[in-house]
Amino acid sequence: MLRYSKTLGALVVLGVLLGLVLSACAPAAPPAAEEVDFIFAQGADATKTDPTDVTDGESIRVCNQLYDGLVRFVPGKTLVEPNLATEWTTSDDGLVWEFKLRDDIKFHDGTDFNADAVVYNAMRQFDPAHPEHTGTFEYWEYMYLGFLGDVDDEGNPTSVVKSVEAVDEYTVRFNLNRPLGPFIQDMGMFYMYQISPTALKEQGENYGLPAYTPAGTGPFKFVEWVEGDHITLERYDDYHGEVAKVNRVIIRIIPDNAARYLALQAGDIHGMGFPNPDDVPNCEADENCQVLTRPPNTTAFINIMTDREPWDDPNVRRALDLAIDKQAIVDSLYGGLGIVGTQFVPPSLWGHDPNIKDRGYDPEEARRLLDEAGVEEGFTFDFWYMPNPRPYYPVPEDIAEAIGTYWADVGLNPQLKTEDWSTYLDDRAAGVFDIWMIGWTGDNGDPDNFFCFFVCIPKPREGNWNTEIAQQAIDLLLQAQTLSAQAEREPLYQQAAALEHEDASRLFIAHNETALLFRPDLRGFVPSPLGEEFYNSVYFEE
Repeated sequence: MLRYSKTLGALVVLGVLLGLVLSACAPAAPPAAEEVDFIFAQGADATKTDPTDVTDGESIRVCNQLYDGLVRFVPGKTLVEPNLATEWTTSDDGLVWEFKLRDDIKFHDGTDFNADAVVYNAMRQFDPAHPEHTGTFEYWEYMYLGFLGDVDDEGNPTSVVKSVEAVDEYTVRFNLNRPLGPFIQDMGMFYMYQISPTALKEQGENYGLPAYTPAGTGPFKFVEWVEGDHITLERYDDYHGEVAKVNRVIIRIIPDNAARYLALQAGDIHGMGFPNPDDVPNCEADENCQVLTRPPNTTAFINIMTDREPWDDPNVRRALDLAIDKQAIVDSLYGGLGIVGTQFVPPSLWGHDPNIKDRGYDPEEARRLLDEAGVEEGFTFDFWYMPNPRPYYPVPEDIAEAIGTYWADVGLNPQLKTEDWSTYLDDRAAGVFDIWMIGWTGDNGDPDNFFCFFVCIPKPREGNWNTEIAQQAIDLLLQAQTLSAQAEREPLYQQAAALEHEDASRLFIAHNETALLFRPDLRGFVPSPLGEEFYNSVYFEE
């Protein structure tokens, strides 16, 4: 028996009612589509335009403009609404999810969107035998705990997903091996964006690379990608939703934070992310600049390989934590928008445990623990930091230098290292680093998304968290996934957070409310706690 339905018609009615209520105080309607460009600058180039095979925000920003999913998040919120699907239902036991699809959609290359296309996209990620299963598909693996054919020690499937099938031309069904509490939230994420099967078949393993043309159903179409310089997209006039107000979106690559701000002041760009902390108040005081902020939904931390000496000793990891004055880092390098982090889940999200406190700054205790563990003065190791700003690390090099200085103060000798962003992500995944800076921006408003990408399937690329405490936490997280009620799930996430804090396998630095800077006449941009950016709604006020 199907017990839940969410229809597009109901949302349309609600939207009409809200429109009537708000019309009296709403600003003038935005202009119709016009021949103007919107230029946004980011700190690093995209890695791919294949949404199923990326994890970085720079790539996701581009994909958000090119693609749609079956469902999407309401702008500025973590609530899910229909998109390419008009409605969905789920069985009482949570094992069957059925989606009714729109019947009037074509991909940018003219391919029909239908149930077969959805199945093709899903099986491309899920089935290692699929001819286009040529990527890593990290998100699919972590969100659904494996691929087709993966089994545990007892021969049971590890994957939450059992199968995906076309019921008819415009109905698709996802069958699960066990219930998954955040399933519909996961479906709204970018890795479930729909790609033209024709383009995937024609381009094969090259799909998403700069010289090739991606094809989605989103509000913008791909024009060109000049590596290291810019990516150009143009308005898709046949878009099923809100047709873009601007003609083109140009995403420029300007690695230096200060240089991006200068470009904004000069009028060369219209918007930017990751300003230097000092530039936020400068923009606020400038009538030719405006600041918009996202609700805090980020976590910055340091990941540690717990299977390598001396990092396999929890007291050594605790010593590293105690040696860092996190409050001083937040005060000086987060521009007044950060708070000290204590756990994966930020305080703005349910599942956060307010009882977990930072260990505090105690260099004398840190040195005592290092001596007890036999770590001698001058111990040398590599400490890796990302080369470009992130929502959780606005100035990563400066933050890395501060952390390195604190560690040097307790007799350690960290060697700061970095490399280009794409290589950094690959080396993290390959287990090259012992200790490195990384972080997370929540994708779907569910605490599972913060934990399970890093924890639920421990692998060397994410710290090889294989301690006894780790397994206790993982068991709690897997249990939480099978439940649907928030009241039942929340205590399990809080217990897992307490175990992680005790183990000190990750050193949490900060949660950050990220700022974006724009021209003062830009309108229509909706900051999202999920870090999503959609440019079809932006326009310039006359």
